[in-house]
Amino acid sequence: VVERLCEDTELREDFRLLGGVPLLLSLLGRDSGRSEDKILALKSVVASAVTQLAVNDTNSAHFTQENGVYLLSKLVLPNREGDSSLVETLQRNSWRALRYLYSSERNRRRFQKVFPPKLFEQFIDIGHYVRDSGAYSPLLQSVNSMSEAELSGLQSAIEETSINRSPIFTVGGYSAHELLGSGAFGNVYKVSCFKHHPCVQLRCYVPSL
Repeated sequence: VVERLCEDTELREDFRLLGGVPLLLSLLGRDSGRSEDKILALKSVVASAVTQLAVNDTNSAHFTQENGVYLLSKLVLPNREGDSSLVETLQRNSWRALRYLYSSERNRRRFQKVFPPKLFEQFIDIGHYVRDSGAYSPLLQSVNSMSEAELSGLQSAIEETSINRSPIFTVGGYSAHELLGSGAFGNVYKVSCFKHHPCVQLRCYVPSL
């Protein structure tokens, strides 16, 4: 039902304004309370709903701010529990949702830092707003054929995207979460304020040591 409602242009914005984004993403992080197959099916539907909502640029930005990239990226990893067809459907739908978010993402380096070069190239080659879930099968195949070492590296990179991870450092009431760039005069970090939720994101210039 949610997925069909999200196809309506006006309802997409209403869904966000009524606080639907955090609620939807909370379902992606849920791993208990139901059988494994029901959890997989639920998350797959949620990923499809995110795809529909992400057509709206404001919604897409909101999903990113609410840790959507991290939650969806975790779902593209191989899962040996549950029905294999349900797992693969979830992987495809999660890849599709991520690709939609990427299409309107201003900080595209976020995605480039997560995925290995070959995988990122496949991700880009799919194109913007491709709805056919079958188009994402090559990404699924690439991830499922990774070695343990490659998967470990991908998992670590995904964990780095979480907005809830420990900050690199703190200063003056702010937490630095991500190095955005470096230059002759210092480094630029993305930071958030301790006192606000959702966090206010800024760019902070810090001299090189």
